[in-house]
Amino acid sequence: MWEPGKVRYKVQIEPHRDNIQFCYGYSSDNAKVYYRESCQQLNGIYSPRTMFFEYSGLGEGNYLAFVKVYRVPNRLAGEATDRFRILPPLGS
Repeated sequence: MWEPGKVRYKVQIEPHRDNIQFCYGYSSDNAKVYYRESCQQLNGIYSPRTMFFEYSGLGEGNYLAFVKVYRVPNRLAGEATDRFRILPPLGS
């Protein structure tokens, strides 16, 4: 039985006193699932160094995962991207 794709990321963030927000998500070539983004508040140097996020139930296609860290006042401090592909089921 075929199951939808799943991807898990581990992100390490260098603590900084002005870090206020961490955003992560993905975009897709698939018209049904084009874009998803979630954000969470950071607490400067007291924020966790390592963050995990996971997406499951992804359909076949090409994706671009991204992470962004913002500092006060709403300034992008850093970002990273990674391309991945969910393959079709074997034998299809």
